[in-house]
Amino acid sequence: MPEAKVEAFRQYCKWIYSGAIPASRISHESNDEDKVDEQDLLVGLYLSGDSLDDIQLRNLATQGFRKSLEAGNSLPSTPTYVDIWSSTPSGSLFRKQIVDIIVARQTCGTLAKTIAKYPPELVLEIALAAMRKVPLLDWEEVPADKNEYLEPEESRDNAT
Repeated sequence: MPEAKVEAFRQYCKWIYSGAIPASRISHESNDEDKVDEQDLLVGLYLSGDSLDDIQLRNLATQGFRKSLEAGNSLPSTPTYVDIWSSTPSGSLFRKQIVDIIVARQTCGTLAKTIAKYPPELVLEIALAAMRKVPLLDWEEVPADKNEYLEPEESRDNAT
């Protein structure tokens, strides 16, 4: 398993013998680095379970990941998103959880700063999930002043 992270594989071997994954040590007072490290370990366990087609490990890692997110207010790092999207199939429930968390927790400003580094498929899934969350405008809500969409003539003249 060359793609497996060493610590995740070590925890996988422990899980085989003990039936337990590491308990979360994250609290609201934990620093961001510790939160990201724990989330990365749980993602690594999930991806190990995914590559080995081990549903029980995937479910345990998913539950641990969720608890880790609930204990802290941080989100996974961008490289973690890249790992998940490059290693899991479209339609993965773990992906869905990530998208739902991003849509629920990330502000527009924060998302705008980081989205260029996200995998394109993740960006699409975020957009679709956000559109499902927010009702569409009715035609009547579109501004009645159609000139609002026209560029002012003077700005074109100044640009040349």
